[in-house]
Amino acid sequence: MDERRLALYRAAIHPALAAAVPFLFLVLLDLLLRRLVLDLVLPPNPPGTVLVLLLTGGAQAAVANTLNREKLGSALPRLRELLVILILAAAIFMATGGYLFAGELVPAQAEVIYALILVLVMWVASFGLHRAFREREVFLSLLVGKQGPELRVAVRSYSEEAGESAARMRQVKRVVIWFQTLILLALFAALLAGRGITPGALLLVVLHLALGLTCTAVLNGYVEEQGYFGGGFVLPPSLRRRRVGAALLLDLLLRRLVLDLVLPPNPPGTVLVLLLTGGAQ
Repeated sequence: MDERRLALYRAAIHPALAAAVPFLFLVLLDLLLRRLVLDLVLPPNPPGTVLVLLLTGGAQAAVANTLNREKLGSALPRLRELLVILILAAAIFMATGGYLFAGELVPAQAEVIYALILVLVMWVASFGLHRAFREREVFLSLLVGKQGPELRVAVRSYSEEAGESAARMRQVKRVVIWFQTLILLALFAALLAGRGITPGALLLVVLHLALGLTCTAVLNGYVEEQGYFGGGFVLPPSLRRRRVGAALLLDLLLRRLVLDLVLPPNPPGTVLVLLLTGGAQ
């Protein structure tokens, strides 16, 4: 394990996974639940809800990395961060929904409260996933610069950290599987209820499946890598690439199958146009 690779995990890979997994799940689950029942009892989400969710995940990751560099482990800064995010989100939703300019300052509207719940879930989920990845980073930091017998001895010396890291990766994988299961159940429920599934929504389902397969492959690679460390070896980069490549290939095959079964033939670029023009709504 080298310092550059660990820095890449900390700065990019782990934060991106911690934000992308709950973001795509929440956007898609909201879309499917609205197809099923929410549109009957709730007005549409305030404009900008999806962007606020994405920014929430990014803000959580940025603040977490900053606090980690400063060696601040107190819960108080994270609670202040969450409070600020919710206040800013409420202000944005009140403004984009037209309530703020109408003189209404209290976010008591049903769609605003629902959007704030989505923001809260997004922050909590990304925080939990990022914290799980942090355990792996702690373990990897203990192995920087070590190879061969020295690496094997280090893994044995830090067996508690190694066990915690592997347990957290399995925990993240269970969360990813649960997210996939809930999305598929919501999709099947919408289909059985006769609700129309737009091409844009179907594309989001496929993208969510692709992300789930890729995450599962990456997490399995993380756990397997620790086994290599225990033997004094470093997992070959080619093996990691083949694992992720196999997941992406399986996703491409599933995507082709799903699109052929559900959608009629369309000109190239049709799905992209639908997404850009709101066809996923």
